[in-house]
Amino acid sequence: MVDRYSVKWYKTTKEKDMDNHCLDVTKPQQAYMYGFIQTDGHMSKGTRDKGRVTIEVGEQDRSVLETFASLISYHSSISVRTRATNFSQQYTSVSWSV
Repeated sequence: MVDRYSVKWYKTTKEKDMDNHCLDVTKPQQAYMYGFIQTDGHMSKGTRDKGRVTIEVGEQDRSVLETFASLISYHSSISVRTRATNFSQQYTSVSWSV
């Protein structure tokens, strides 16, 4: 029987590149981000048949989205908007899109 810890595994260049683009949910910050996306994220069809994930939170939670943006290697954007809602006449929210 082969013990998986005693075997040296070699990754192809493609596999190594995928490691840089995948979430590692064993890391606390990435696991938190994954859960946050699952509960508060919105998925939509983007341009050129690519998907898009967007999270919108109140302005006071902007630092959470900035942290998320720093955890991934994909291009993303953070935008701010102010609008009238049932909460306030001038509610300011922050959106992060990947």
